[in-house]
Amino acid sequence: MVGNMHETHGKFAKLSFHYFDKIKNAYKIALEKVLNYFRPMIIVVMVAVLVLSGILYKSIPSELAPLEDIGGIFTYIIAPTSAGLSYTEKYTKYVTDAFDKVQEKK
Repeated sequence: MVGNMHETHGKFAKLSFHYFDKIKNAYKIALEKVLNYFRPMIIVVMVAVLVLSGILYKSIPSELAPLEDIGGIFTYIIAPTSAGLSYTEKYTKYVTDAFDKVQEKK
């Protein structure tokens, strides 16, 4: 099927297929050599990764937030340069009221 695909394309496609086939074959040969030569070391590393993954899984706390998390929310309000204290307090109250409605706060 690949041979038919090469015949229906132009020169550039044929050339690129040729080089990609060479790269694929070289990668296949290199991978086979590495896997055959380093097989014992690959198995040892794989077992070590599995064991260390289990140790890390057991040692990492299960809660989503650390115990010292106080749940603070920080925000800022941008007001016009001519805004006075009463203007800022009025819109700060809107933000505070919105945060007061959050379920997790209660």
